[in-house]
Amino acid sequence: MIIQPQWNFIEKSLEHHVSRFFWPNIGLGRKMAIIAAIGVISLVGLFAFLGISALQENTDRTLQERVALAQTMASRIDYVLANIDHALTTAATQEELVDPTQREDALKAVAHRLALFGDQVYLLDNKGRILMTQPPSAPSLSLDHATPVVSVLKGERFSISSTIDAHNPQPSVLAAAPIRNAAGEVIGLLALTIDLNGSNIGVLANSPALGETSYADLVDANGVILSSSRSDRVSKFGDHSGNLIRMIQDHRPLVTTCHDCHVSSWGLDRQREVLAFAPLYRAQWGVAVHQGEAEAFAPRHQLLSKIFTLGAMALLGVLGLVYVTTRMVITPVQALTTATRRIASGDLKTPLEVHGRDEIGTLTRSFDEMRLRLKTSMEESQAWNRELDRRVQERTAACVAAQEEAQRSRDQLQTVMDSLSDELMVIDRDYRVRQVNARLSRHLDDGCAAIGKSCYEIAHGSTPCQSADCPCPLPIVVETGRPVRVTHFHPQEGSGRYLDIVASPLIDEGGRVNGIVEVWRDVTQERRLEETLLARNRDLSALNTIARTVIQSRNLEECLDIVLAEVMRISGVDVGVIFLVEGEDHTLKLRAFRGLSKEAAMVVTRVGLSDSGCAGVLDTGKPVIVSNVPHYQTTAGTALQRENLRSLAHIPLIAKGQRLGSMCVGTRVLHEFSTEEIALLTSIADQIAIAVENAQLYEELQRKEQVRGALLRAVISAQEEERKRISRELHDETSQTLSALLYTLDTAREAGSSSEMQPLLQRMRELTIHTIDEIHKIIFDLRPTMLDQLGLTAALRWYAETRLGELGVRLKVQKARDVPRLSPVVETAIFRTVQEAINNITKHSGARHATIRFARKSNALEIVVKDDGIGFDVDSIARSADPKCGWGLMGMQERISAIGGELYITSMPGNGTEIRICVSLGGDDG
Repeated sequence: MIIQPQWNFIEKSLEHHVSRFFWPNIGLGRKMAIIAAIGVISLVGLFAFLGISALQENTDRTLQERVALAQTMASRIDYVLANIDHALTTAATQEELVDPTQREDALKAVAHRLALFGDQVYLLDNKGRILMTQPPSAPSLSLDHATPVVSVLKGERFSISSTIDAHNPQPSVLAAAPIRNAAGEVIGLLALTIDLNGSNIGVLANSPALGETSYADLVDANGVILSSSRSDRVSKFGDHSGNLIRMIQDHRPLVTTCHDCHVSSWGLDRQREVLAFAPLYRAQWGVAVHQGEAEAFAPRHQLLSKIFTLGAMALLGVLGLVYVTTRMVITPVQALTTATRRIASGDLKTPLEVHGRDEIGTLTRSFDEMRLRLKTSMEESQAWNRELDRRVQERTAACVAAQEEAQRSRDQLQTVMDSLSDELMVIDRDYRVRQVNARLSRHLDDGCAAIGKSCYEIAHGSTPCQSADCPCPLPIVVETGRPVRVTHFHPQEGSGRYLDIVASPLIDEGGRVNGIVEVWRDVTQERRLEETLLARNRDLSALNTIARTVIQSRNLEECLDIVLAEVMRISGVDVGVIFLVEGEDHTLKLRAFRGLSKEAAMVVTRVGLSDSGCAGVLDTGKPVIVSNVPHYQTTAGTALQRENLRSLAHIPLIAKGQRLGSMCVGTRVLHEFSTEEIALLTSIADQIAIAVENAQLYEELQRKEQVRGALLRAVISAQEEERKRISRELHDETSQTLSALLYTLDTAREAGSSSEMQPLLQRMRELTIHTIDEIHKIIFDLRPTMLDQLGLTAALRWYAETRLGELGVRLKVQKARDVPRLSPVVETAIFRTVQEAINNITKHSGARHATIRFARKSNALEIVVKDDGIGFDVDSIARSADPKCGWGLMGMQERISAIGGELYITSMPGNGTEIRICVSLGGDDG
C-alpha cells in the first residue's frame, strides 16, 4: 500500500526531467547547432564589448594622464610663485629700505637674495616712480601704470603681472610688494622682473613626461604664451586663445582630443593632437600640454590589434570545439534516453551501458545508481510496512500502561498536596478551579463544590480581583511564564485575613502555559504585627519631630502651635488645647488651641468639674479621660455645645516634678482612648513641658542679658565721662602749669644766667617739653577731641598714623564717601575698639603694612582693620587657662555688643590678622 505511490512519483520525476532535457519535435543535432550558433554570437559580442570597454578605458586613462601632467606643471609654477611672493614680501618689510642713507646697501642685499627668481629689482616711491634699480641701470621704462604697481598701491599685499612686459627685451613678468611705514601706510614698492624661461627658474624647461610630439605652454589671461618647452612659441598667441582665456577666468581644467586645426611649423599640413589644460591659483595663467594624437593613443592602437587577433583565434577554436562536442554527445545521450525510458516503465533489473568517463558517462552511472537505490528502497519499504504494524501494537500496549501510571501519579500528587500545611489549588487558563488540596477543602467546607468555579468566587465572592489590596497574578503568569508572588486581603466575618499567594505556571511540552498552581499562606498575624510596628514607628517619628521643634524653637507660642498640629495629625483627634500655669496665683491661661473656637477652648477646663477637668489633672498629676462630653454640657455652656465634642482627654504637663499646665485633646465622635494612645499623648506632653521650661529659662536669660547690656553701657559711659574729666583737668591744670614752667625757663635763659646754669636750664627745658607732649598724648588717649570735632574717620586716621608711623608701618586708609556721623556713644565704642586693634599691631604683630577700610553696606557701616603680621591662633586664645589672656579681645567684643554691633576676628599664625566691625546705621542705643 506504500510501494505503488512511491514508484509513480519516481516515474513522473523521470518523465519530467527527460521532457525538460529534450525539446519536442527537434533533434539533438539541430539543438546542438543552435546552441553553437548562439554561443559563437555571444562570444563575438562579448569580445566586442570587452574590446570597446578596454579601448575606452585606455583612452580615458590617457586623457587623465594628460590632465594630471598639466596640473602637476601648474602646481610647480604655483609653488615657484609662492616662493617669489614670500621672498619679495619679506624683503619689502626691511626698515633699511625706508632710510635713504641705507637704501642702496639694503637694495643690493635684496637683489642678492632675489637673484634666484629675477634679474632686476626696482625700488619705487608711492607714485610708482623708479627711485633705484639693482643692478644699477638707467630707467628705460615707466612702471607707474603697470598692473602689479597699481594693484599694490590700492592695498594688495602682493601682485604679479598677467602678461609679458613689452618694454623688456627679455620675455619676463613683473611682481611687486608694498613697503609700509610703522603706521602701516604704503610709502613705496619693491618690484622684481621674473624671467620665466631663464636658467634659474625655467618653469617649463625640461618638463617631465613629454614625448617626441609633446610640448607645454604657459599662457596668460590674454592668451599670450609666457613660457614654453619650445622656445620658438614664447610671446606668441596660443592655440584656442579665446577658449583658454575663458578657462583661466573660470578656473577650470580641460582635456580634449581630435584637435585638428593647428598648422605645423614645417608647412601647411594640419596635425591631430591631444590638448590638456590646467589653470594656476596664484596668477591668471594656465598650463596647456599638447601631444600628437598618434603618439598619445599609440597603446590604444596596439591594444585594438591584439583584440582583433585574439578574437579571430577564439572564434575558430569555438567552431571546432562545437563540432567535436556535438558528435561526442549525441550518441551517448540517445542511449541514455532509451535506458531512462526502460526505467520509467518499471524495469529496474536491466543495468545501463556506460560510454566513457565524461559527464554523460557520469550521468549514466548516476542513473544506474538511482536504479539500484530504487530497487533497494522498494524492498526496504515492504520490510518497514511489516515493522510498522508490529510497533503499532507495542505502542498501544505501552499507552495503556502509561495511563495506569499517570493515574497512580495523580493519586500520589493529590496525597502530596493534601499533606501541605498551606492551601493549594490548580487553575486552568480560563481561571477555573480544577483541583484543591485537603487544607483548602476544609476551609471551604465543601472542596468538591469549588471544582469548576472561578478562582475569585472561592476567594471573595463574585467580584474579580481588581482592587489595589487584591491584585490578580494570573494574567502576569500566563503572559510571562514565570512565578508571581502577591499579597491579598480577603474580607471575612470579623476583620478578614491576609494571604501570601504564590502563582506558578504549568507548562506543556510545547512551552505553553496550560494551567496555574496557587499556594495560599495565611500571614494575617505577621501583617498585624507589621502594622503595629509601623504605627509605633510613626509615633516615634512624630515624637522625634516634636522633640526637634522643642529643641530648635525659642518662640513658645510658635512651638506650642506646631506641637498641637503634630498631635492632631498622628493621633487623629479633632481639637487640641494647651493651658499653662502662670502668675503668682498659679492660674491656668490659654496659650494655644486648634480645631475649635477660642471661646470654646476657654471653657474646656470646666468639662468634668474639678475632678475631671484641668484642675483635677494638676491636682493629681495624672491623665483624666472624659468619655461623654454631652453629660457636662450644662456646666460647660453653649460655646462648647456648638463644637459638638463627644470625648476629651486631659494630659498634665510636668517637668522635673513641677506641674506647668495641661494639654487637652478631643474628638467629635465617641472614642475610647486606649492605653497606647494615652501613653503617646503623655510622652508628647512631657516634650511640651520641656519646651515650656526651656522657653521660660530663655526668657529669663534674655532679661538678664538685657540687664547686663544696660550695666555694660552704663560702665562704658561712666568710663568715658571720667576720661573726659581727667583729660580736662590735665589740660586745664597740669598742662598750663608745665607751660608756665617752660616760659619761666626761657626767661631765665634770656636773663643771662651763668655758663654753668645754661646746660642745666636747657636740659630742664627739654624735659618740660617732653612732659607736655606726653601729657598731650595721655589727654588724647583719654578722650580725643578730634573725635568730637572731626568725626570717627579723621580721628582714627590721625591715631593710626601717629602710632604706626613711629614704627615704620605703612598705613593705607580707605574711606567710603557716604559714611554719616554716628551718635557719640557709637563713635566712642568703635574708636576704642579700633584703638585697641592698632595698639595690638604696634605691640604684638610685627607687621610692615596695615589697612583700615570704611565701607557702607546697605544700612550698616563696616570697618576692617587688617595687617600682615605674625598672626595668632584665635581658638587657643579662647581656650587659654590664663584669665588675663584675651582681655583686650574680650573688651573689644563687649564694646561692640553694647552698641548692637558685631565683631569678627580672623587670624592664623603667619598669615596676619583681620578685625571686621559691623554696626547698624538705623539707630543707636543712646
